[in-house]
Amino acid sequence: MELYRDSAEYFYGRCLYTDPRWATPPGYVTEATMRAGMQSQVGRAASLAAREQARGATRMEDIVERGYVIVGSPDEVVEQLSEVATSLNVGHLMLLLQYGNMGKALTKYNTKLFAEKVMPRLKTLFAEWEDRWWPQPMDDSQRAEVPAFVPSLAAE
Repeated sequence: MELYRDSAEYFYGRCLYTDPRWATPPGYVTEATMRAGMQSQVGRAASLAAREQARGATRMEDIVERGYVIVGSPDEVVEQLSEVATSLNVGHLMLLLQYGNMGKALTKYNTKLFAEKVMPRLKTLFAEWEDRWWPQPMDDSQRAEVPAFVPSLAAE
């Protein structure tokens, strides 16, 4: 927790604010909608109440307790990500291994640790399912022919 405290507290304390004036810019909402007092999802998130609630999660302990960040040893992270993936039935996770003001060294450490100690243990999580959504290489017969490199044309 201490490794990631500064970055998480910076991100959740300073980077998630949206000025309400930008939540519903002119031209994106009809006059009738504006008159009815409806707000977009971004507008609700930018509202004072949402900002006050989010401010409650600016301490690392609160950020982790609310599940905004998964942090721990590789074993703990595998356990937590497995729980999230199976409870939500999600086979593709998008991870943010660098956030806030995290420096290059900590980002490299975090990414390497995840790649070597966590990711291999998650690969079998939904192995029995056919993954129809992951990109597959195009068959060679369907690929366009790439012309040979000509150095004199490269500068143009």
